[in-house]
Amino acid sequence: MLSLIIVLSGCLGGTTNGEEEEEDGDTTIINNYWNNTTIEPEPEIFAANGEGGAYVAIITINQSSGEAIHLLDATGSYTDGYGIRELRYLAIWTNCTNGMQWFDGYIDVIHGVSPAEQWFAGAGLECTHELQPQGQDSNAELDERLSIVYERHAVTIE
Repeated sequence: MLSLIIVLSGCLGGTTNGEEEEEDGDTTIINNYWNNTTIEPEPEIFAANGEGGAYVAIITINQSSGEAIHLLDATGSYTDGYGIRELRYLAIWTNCTNGMQWFDGYIDVIHGVSPAEQWFAGAGLECTHELQPQGQDSNAELDERLSIVYERHAVTIE
């Protein structure tokens, strides 16, 4: 039964009307993506954790020229005479190979990091960013802990 259906449907022949197929030898390739495709590399996402004494850098991020660093999240805690407390601020110090250095400022960690605004400066330079958690404005902190998530983006230097 199956063989009868195949023969009657014309699947064994080259055409359905008995004529031979013509082969012209040309192949047409339709490419809808020529010169219109932009490939943007996905950012690399990293997590870092650190623990150390009060008012010292406990996480260091190295940044290459042509690379932007975007802080996504930061949280931490510190210990004082009253117990373990939520980290209040994150200070970022930047040092670059050409002698440039600056203080990026304090990030208010206790109220949550706003990722849209936390890009580290220095994308056109070779830099080291030192992250220093800070609890309250006292010298009573015994130790501090920090956990961050950040991503690296490729950038074009003009």
